Amino acid sequence: MNYISNLQEINSPEKRRKKAKINNDLPAQSAKQIKSSNLKIQENINDSLCSTDTSDPSDFSDSDVTSDSEDEKMDLTHTNQLEIVDQPTITNEILRFKHIIKLKGIDKYKFSHPDKLNKEIIRNKGNLKIDKAFFNNHNDLLYLFTNDDESYEALSKEWLADAFEKTNGIEVIKPEPKKHHIAIYNFDTNIDIERDEFIKKKLLENNIINPKRVIKKKDNRAIPVIKAQTYNTQAFNDLIKNGLFIKPLHYRVEEWKFEDRPLQCFNCLEFGHVKKDYTHLNLFQNYKFIRNDRESHGGSSGLIIKNDINFTTRKKINESNYEITVVDISLPNHKIQIINVYTPPNSKTDFSFLKEFLISNKKTILLGDFNALCKTWYCNSQNKRGIDLDEITSFYNLSVINNACPTSKKSSNILDLVFVSDNILNLTSDFHVDTSFKPSDHYPISFNLNINNYKKVFKKINWVEFKKNINDIFLNESPDIKTTEDLTKVAQNFETTIRNVLNNNTKICESKNKLKVNLPKQLKALIREKKKLHRLFSKTHNKDIKCSLNKISNRVKKEIKFLSNQKWNDLCQAACQLKPSETKFWHIIKNIENNNSPISNTILPNLDINDSMKADILANHFSKVFKNEQEPKIIKKFFNYKPSIRYNQHITREEITKALKDIKPTQSFGLSKISFKTIKNLPNSALDILSNIYNASFNLGFIPNEWKIAKIKILPKKNCDPNLESSYRPISLLNTISRLLEKIINNRLYNWAEKRKLINPEQSGFRKNHSTQDNIFKIIENTKNGFQKKEHTGIVLFDIEKAFDKAPHKGILKSLTKLRCPKKIGIWISAFLEGRKFCVEINDTLSKILDIENGVPQGSPLSPLLFSLFINDICKILSTTSIKFCMFADDLTIWVTHKRFRHIKKKLQIGINKINSFFKKIGLKINEKKCQQSLFTFKRSTLLNDLKLSINNQTIDYCTNPIILGIEFDTKCSFTKHFENLIKKCTSRVNLLRILAFKSNRLNKNYLLIIYKSLILSLFQYSSLPYIVTTEKIKSKLQVIQNKCLKIILGVPLRTSTTLIHDHFHIQMIDTRLKSLAKNYLGKSIAWNPTIRNLIESNPPNNPTSIFGSLYPENTNN
Repeated sequence: MNYISNLQEINSPEKRRKKAKINNDLPAQSAKQIKSSNLKIQENINDSLCSTDTSDPSDFSDSDVTSDSEDEKMDLTHTNQLEIVDQPTITNEILRFKHIIKLKGIDKYKFSHPDKLNKEIIRNKGNLKIDKAFFNNHNDLLYLFTNDDESYEALSKEWLADAFEKTNGIEVIKPEPKKHHIAIYNFDTNIDIERDEFIKKKLLENNIINPKRVIKKKDNRAIPVIKAQTYNTQAFNDLIKNGLFIKPLHYRVEEWKFEDRPLQCFNCLEFGHVKKDYTHLNLFQNYKFIRNDRESHGGSSGLIIKNDINFTTRKKINESNYEITVVDISLPNHKIQIINVYTPPNSKTDFSFLKEFLISNKKTILLGDFNALCKTWYCNSQNKRGIDLDEITSFYNLSVINNACPTSKKSSNILDLVFVSDNILNLTSDFHVDTSFKPSDHYPISFNLNINNYKKVFKKINWVEFKKNINDIFLNESPDIKTTEDLTKVAQNFETTIRNVLNNNTKICESKNKLKVNLPKQLKALIREKKKLHRLFSKTHNKDIKCSLNKISNRVKKEIKFLSNQKWNDLCQAACQLKPSETKFWHIIKNIENNNSPISNTILPNLDINDSMKADILANHFSKVFKNEQEPKIIKKFFNYKPSIRYNQHITREEITKALKDIKPTQSFGLSKISFKTIKNLPNSALDILSNIYNASFNLGFIPNEWKIAKIKILPKKNCDPNLESSYRPISLLNTISRLLEKIINNRLYNWAEKRKLINPEQSGFRKNHSTQDNIFKIIENTKNGFQKKEHTGIVLFDIEKAFDKAPHKGILKSLTKLRCPKKIGIWISAFLEGRKFCVEINDTLSKILDIENGVPQGSPLSPLLFSLFINDICKILSTTSIKFCMFADDLTIWVTHKRFRHIKKKLQIGINKINSFFKKIGLKINEKKCQQSLFTFKRSTLLNDLKLSINNQTIDYCTNPIILGIEFDTKCSFTKHFENLIKKCTSRVNLLRILAFKSNRLNKNYLLIIYKSLILSLFQYSSLPYIVTTEKIKSKLQVIQNKCLKIILGVPLRTSTTLIHDHFHIQMIDTRLKSLAKNYLGKSIAWNPTIRNLIESNPPNNPTSIFGSLYPENTNN
């Protein structure tokens, strides 16, 4: 057996030197060489080397194999006895070996000689060719090196149970196969890697596992690249050389290269990592770093300030005894200087350098690592620097805000301090030391500076002067508009003139600072005395001073509580002067209720980018919404017929005045910055010019491009992740002058459509004498009539995906042409829809302007009517079937009533298929995931699985309690759950009413009654139709709530007569009130709504369970 020529074991340096003396065979310099070796072989020494049968020497990492210099190489080939050294050293010589075997379970104390090891291997495996061996004292593993394949196979097999005198045997540590990472290019993004079984099979045939689609992080977009792995080296080499072939396509394959990033340093000061390319500095991408680097040695101090904060760096000093950085920051209503200080532990400074910056009455934050000890800030002892710092900060009225928590791991004293001047001391809060922070020997400290309340700036407009100036400008003007260029120029001049005059007559005013509360002089004196005692106690910790401080603190609390109650009464008295219809009334109620969850002003908070970039990100997201991949190809000339006279007449001043009356002056405005209140204050001369502009736009069929740009405000959705683009709802603000013209056009188009009865009667959305109650009544009445006939009702609720935003423009124009819309109106609507654009605004910062390719403009008076006419044909399609349906704008509900479930399923599926085909044809898509099906039945056991309805081969979700237009239905149409949830909602409002009634002595009882009607009774009144058919138990619960509220308002005991309190307030009982509302609705609907009238006439006789039968039992036979 050509066995081991050398074998090493590792022990201490003392044994190393001793062995070098005793062993005559060891070269003279070997001991020195072994001693000079100072590198470790870790437990995973040869994992990468043993990854395949034939190891590549290049697989050794720097940590596994140490390359010695020539003068330190160890000649191990002639060593016959084990060398005992501390740390194993592997030379470059082992790189020539083909195989390495790792054995676990070797007893290093019994087998510390090559001869014993040789005999044991011969006994277990026979004569093998082993070239070299190492025993690693660190992990107790034996490493055998050989170039012989047969020897490697024999060594890799199981050993005898008693090998090396071990009863549990020897374990061969088998190497893990090497993992290769690959990238497959040009892989179609439409292929779903995780679900496509064919692709999975083909990849496995090529030894490819764990395929994943690469997603571009910037816009969360899939790219045509697949990231995968393979453990087969031969397969990896073939893929790199020949690529991947999946008939009939060929894909390029490359090795996946991981991006190298600089290491993140946890101890920046220790290692001096201050280069800009280090990861820990790149984390502050939206911040500015004010550094104060040291010249003599590594490290620095400094400040990190966010980009949107205005600041100036006033001073940077770097001396041997101290470092100081002074920055002035400008905040709303506050100018604060921040002084960052570092004094080394051996510094001999007396902090006199601070006097230059500590100016009296200046708002100051002084912070840093002072290495100063003083009992004022809870240190166990004091030193001269601490006493000097305490004297200077006290002289300049600076207060320390630290608590007793140490700021360093190595010391129980407080070394990192924060001082603030007294004029901003009341703004600081939530001081905290983060003791869980591990990387540094100092803990981070944090505190809040509450500066949200600042002076509110508002504009005060002199409307008298505004009207006079506008009248002087436009009095003798009469622009001649013949072309589209003339119209654009006149419209721009008109808006510019209004803005200029508006600015000249606008005065910028500031409200009183909310931070400066007008406190009584007595209370101010008490607060000053309290602060004085607090500072004195923090220095002395005297018990008598603490007692005095507690007494004066209690007096201050009582005075503040009295003042708070007085302000509460004033607030309630102000509410008494307002009507419930006024916006200010609801603002006060919400302020009193104080339970509305705050909406964060931070958009996409995890992105460290400015507002302009955030606005662009959201604009790109919304632009995808306004694109429609299913838009039908329509090539046709629209409105190619003779114009009618009636609806194509000139726009008159009376139409403008009437439209203005219907618009609230407080509605928001777009990029033009001209509000409706401004338009309402225009004199007649300006309205004459506005009439000329409108008529020119109507006659030319042209709209200026500035009128087509919408400004989108962002509103966060409730309970959604603010870091996702889809968590924000766009609110579109349009040009007010354009919206007024759209209102006029909408009035003409609506009158034309209603007179010709073009809008289907089943459409209840945005129509006169129609409401959500129509659809609720139809569904309840049909279901109850079916129960009377022992019939069940199957119902399907449809959700059209982004219906208003994706309605194709050409499809809308095609529908209007088909209905023979008045020609001038149609041509003007064509110009109104085409070429629209939008931009997103975040904190007064606008994004780039993008195109709107589809959809009706959000916020336009014309949009609901145009959409209703666009999808009007669906009503005609469903009218030819026995399926019943109703619509409210884009909310479509269909139902079938029958005794047999099979019939219901068959009819509903036919209706679903027709509806799906129709919406595909016009370029809209049904959202299958949001559609719902339900079953209303009089039986106890509902056969829910009998329906199994589907859209596009996807089963529609079954919902036991579908919510239709705010009303929660159930299988029995008893609305028990709906009213139970309503009662829960009213409970918190009852508590609010109780607070208002008992906490304020100035709130009028009649006004409390108005609040009750607005907050609680209004919820009951909307549910007046379901109330008619609900259980008597539910009805009695609603009456109990009203009784409780009236007794709270009147301030009488709960045992007071219910009839008495109702008579006192002249208010009806709940049953009487809601039945009266239901009767009023039916009376109006029978007169104006033919579908409601026909439904009532078709009611089965003697049906007391229906709404009409319950209200008019005497008329059920007629």
